[in-house]
Amino acid sequence: MTQQDTDEIMARLDYLETAMQLSRQNSGYVRYAELLRKMPDGLPAEVAQLIAAGKNKLAMVQLVRSIKISLPAAQVVMGFFDVREGRE
Repeated sequence: MTQQDTDEIMARLDYLETAMQLSRQNSGYVRYAELLRKMPDGLPAEVAQLIAAGKNKLAMVQLVRSIKISLPAAQVVMGFFDVREGRE
């Protein structure tokens, strides 16, 4: 996949999320494309280390601090990575 393909997919996601009128102010929602820009290589290393050590709550707090998102958004992000990495 090229950078252009990635950019197109992120633009489509932005469009769909806008069309669905999702509110970021009330829900702590972070657009997927924005999240990818904040974490281009996945979870920050310090967050991944805390997860590996079984310190999920501390990892979530560190994620909030690292990429400046709300706690509800961090919970969603952590859940996404749990599913993606088979840690359900």
